[in-house]
Amino acid sequence: MFFEQLKKICREKGTSPSAAALAIGMSKSAVTRWRKGQEPSFGDVIKLAQFLSVEVSDLIDDDTRLKLQKEAIKKAPNLTKEDERDIARDLEAIVDKMATGGTLMFDGNPLTDEARESIIAAMKLGLEAAKVKNKERFTPKKYKGE
Repeated sequence: MFFEQLKKICREKGTSPSAAALAIGMSKSAVTRWRKGQEPSFGDVIKLAQFLSVEVSDLIDDDTRLKLQKEAIKKAPNLTKEDERDIARDLEAIVDKMATGGTLMFDGNPLTDEARESIIAAMKLGLEAAKVKNKERFTPKKYKGE
């Protein structure tokens, strides 16, 4: 199903699945695996969608998207207590800078406590996601999977 959608979109965009795969740093053998029914990782689907200037939902259906997202979450490295401490420290530094930078405004009105807490929560999620992504990207292969 994925490969058929990819092939159709590539044809519409004037390229081939192999060219699209090569453009996002994949090999032609990945295209062969997709042709045989193997699904790509969620990250690869996102890269393909960006390269082809389409939505992820154009390449995969919602059920497949959810399945691939769950698999990506399972494979993501876990945050350690040290990571959580570092994130809390970084977040505190950001919040301190926000507090000393004067009155924050939102649409011309002073920031409410509720809005401030929402911003802090969003920043925490962003810092956690960045930490996980960096651990995934920079952990040597010999330590992965332990």
